[in-house]
Amino acid sequence: MLSNPLCWLYPSLVRMDLFNGMCSRMKERCTSLQYITTHCLAHPFHMRFTVTGSLSAVLSALLVTAASCTVIDRRQVQSPFVGTISTPADGTTIGVGETFAFNYSVSDWCHSGYSPLSVWLVENSPVFSDLNSTGQFPEGEYLYYFGDYLVANFAGLPPMGTPPPSALTMPELNIDDGNVYLAVVETFYDCPPNIPVEYGVASNQIEYEST
Repeated sequence: MLSNPLCWLYPSLVRMDLFNGMCSRMKERCTSLQYITTHCLAHPFHMRFTVTGSLSAVLSALLVTAASCTVIDRRQVQSPFVGTISTPADGTTIGVGETFAFNYSVSDWCHSGYSPLSVWLVENSPVFSDLNSTGQFPEGEYLYYFGDYLVANFAGLPPMGTPPPSALTMPELNIDDGNVYLAVVETFYDCPPNIPVEYGVASNQIEYEST
């Protein structure tokens, strides 16, 4: 029995192809039940059906005989689209301990139910190649990590995870005054054409002041 009510309550937001039992966007040959238990529960923030019809039809489909499921390894891909950091604006001067407004507009070009993102301070203008295989800046390659957040992209979705804060506080970075970069890494799931995971990096330059 599925433990995540979102898989039942929001079938229009789950990407699922029941035709011939092929979960095509995951490149898996599996039953719809296997798809939900392995993907929907693992990634509740990415849910959308391409199948039209009633929920009862979907539930009926879950009764089909289970088939083998072979998963092709996922790959890391750079997203062709990224969101934007509207505040703080590029070139803003921020001192240690100062609270500053933060606003990031997600791209969500894959139309997921939720958009995961992480917020960082880095020393140089960040690029996609700076990220590791899990979409993070490796240890020693960033100045400060603010945290992971989750943005709901559709009205009425229940809260999940931590939403991005409206303000952040500049930490002590133990570096000379000068330019640093506020970076946001947005994660995209199952984007066309058949790309399971993509990452996009947005950044604004900040003038850091230690005193």
